[in-house]
Amino acid sequence: MLARSLAHARKAKAAIVVAKLDRLSRDVAFISGLMAQKVPFIVTELGADADPFMLHIYAALAQKERALISERTRLALAQKKARGALLGNRTNLAEADAKQTAMPATPSLPTCCPSCGRLRLQA
Repeated sequence: MLARSLAHARKAKAAIVVAKLDRLSRDVAFISGLMAQKVPFIVTELGADADPFMLHIYAALAQKERALISERTRLALAQKKARGALLGNRTNLAEADAKQTAMPATPSLPTCCPSCGRLRLQA
C-alpha cells in the first residue's frame, strides 16, 4: 500500500501527508532514504516546514520505540507461555495441541520466524 501511494504521489508530483512520522515508518534508513530521493512528505505533527535534522531525530525516536515495543511484547508472550497460556490462533487449537503433545517437553523460547519476521514461540 505504501509503495503504491509513493508511486502515485511521484506520478502526481504531490506530497505524502501523514499525521505522525512513525505512521510512515519506524526506520531511520527508510525515512532518510525518502529524503535523499527527494520524495516530498509532510508530517502534520511537525508541520510542513520541518527540517531534515528534526525528521532524523523523530525517526530515530520512532525506531527506538519500535524496538522497545517489540521487546515488551516478546517478554509478555514468554511470561504468558511460562504460566501455561495457549497462544496463537484460536481456530486451530486442536491442531496445535496435537503438535504440542507430539513434541518433547522443553521450555519455550521466543524466536524470530525467518520467513515473515514475526515472533514465534516454540514449545
